[in-house]
Amino acid sequence: MERICKNYKLCDSLADGTDECPIKYSYLLYEIFSYMRDWILAIEELPLNQPNIILKSTSWRLDENDNIIKSSILALCRSTYFVLISENIGERLKYAVGNMIFEIYFELRCSGNYDRYASILLDALTENNKYRRDNATYRNALADIFTKEEMEYHITHNEVHIQEIKAALT
Repeated sequence: MERICKNYKLCDSLADGTDECPIKYSYLLYEIFSYMRDWILAIEELPLNQPNIILKSTSWRLDENDNIIKSSILALCRSTYFVLISENIGERLKYAVGNMIFEIYFELRCSGNYDRYASILLDALTENNKYRRDNATYRNALADIFTKEEMEYHITHNEVHIQEIKAALT
């Protein structure tokens, strides 16, 4: 993801930088995030006692390579960082990615069965990680995305879950 974000350039004179997906590369980025989202939310289709979805640790710092859901969450959060700090990627695509991640959090939390995964997602998304060289820019971008959608979140999601994200972002 880091390389994709570095290589992302609007070279086509017909590309509109204000579009969510102004070039084919934009669509590729969106698809990558969509697939990671699908891998995470596939947990809802699996039996709760399936061995490879049982968490050994809720720490985002401890990778569990045998747990596809947790590994996907960690990859998603790391990828989000590179998109949000990129100077080349437009605000609409950044917004779509950020909103997608918040929606994953809400979906995991509202299920009632995957609160621990939601906690990992929120912690990995908001806590400082060693690969984040510009944590302030990243956190500001994340907070801006949340703020833009906050009123909609209040209409469509549980107030407690909204406040959890808000607290993690401050």
